[in-house]
Amino acid sequence: MTTRTTTRFTATRRAATRLLLPTLASAVAITGIALGAGSASAATTRQTLSYGAVDDAYSWSNRPTFNSGAATKLVAGAYGQDTAVTYLKFSVGTLPAGAVVERAELTLTRDEHRLPPLVRLSKVASTAWTERKLTAQNRPALGAAVATVRPARDAATVTFDVRPVVTKAGSYSFAVTAPVVNDVARFRSAEYRTGRPVLTLVVR
Repeated sequence: MTTRTTTRFTATRRAATRLLLPTLASAVAITGIALGAGSASAATTRQTLSYGAVDDAYSWSNRPTFNSGAATKLVAGAYGQDTAVTYLKFSVGTLPAGAVVERAELTLTRDEHRLPPLVRLSKVASTAWTERKLTAQNRPALGAAVATVRPARDAATVTFDVRPVVTKAGSYSFAVTAPVVNDVARFRSAEYRTGRPVLTLVVR
C-alpha cells in the first residue's frame, strides 16, 4: 500500500455525452468521460491521459434503499453504526499500440468538511453497478485495499496510487472508505461543477 498526501486541485468538466476525444496528434480513443490530455515529449514519448468517473455514488449501511446517484458529494466514514462507502467507476479506452502505463493516480477533491486522519481505496471486482441504482442492498463487495492515504485535515485533494491495478484499457471500479468513528470524508462527485473525480495515467 502507498501513503500519499497531495494538495493538487483538479478542475475538470464532465462531458454529458461521453465523447471520444483525440489525444495529441494520434486519435487515442478514450471511452467514458475524457477530461483532457497533456503534451508528449518527443524524447520520451510520454502522454498524460485523464478520465472522469463514468459512475460515482455512495451508500449508507443502515439506509438500504438510499441512492445518491444525483448527489454532488461523495461520502465515506461512519456515524454510530451507519457506515458510508463511496463507489467510483472509470473506463479507460484504447491506449496507443504498445503503450506502457508508467503511472496511474486517482484524485478526489475535498468538499468543505475537513478530512479524517485516514482514507482508504479498495478494488471492486464488479463493474456492473450504476450510480442511479446503487444502494446498500445491491452494492458490490469490496476487494483488497489498493492504497491508504493519511491526508492533512485541510488538504485540497487526496490522491491514490492505482498503478498496481490500472495497467491497460478497461473498466475499473473502486471503493473509498474511512475507518473512523463519528466522522466522514466528503469529496466532490462527478455532478459537481469543478473538482470532479479523475483518473490520470502517464503512458509511454
